[in-house]
Amino acid sequence: MDSSITGTVQQGAIHLDRPLSLPDNSRVQVIVQPLPETTQAWMEKFNAFLKYCDEHPVNSGGLRYTREQLHERR
Repeated sequence: MDSSITGTVQQGAIHLDRPLSLPDNSRVQVIVQPLPETTQAWMEKFNAFLKYCDEHPVNSGGLRYTREQLHERR
């Protein structure tokens, strides 16, 4: 019996949208594929984050060491 079912990943565990009609202790093979809309939404949010990072660079105001200063041996 092959079936396709969707679910949600929460804290590393997959929670299925509906129960399976298999007896307890049944061995199964699991193939995980992200749904297209999930991947697309994630990419849109990630690209928005990268754009925000480019528009708002972080400057700590600290000293900027040269390469020689960083690798100075005493």
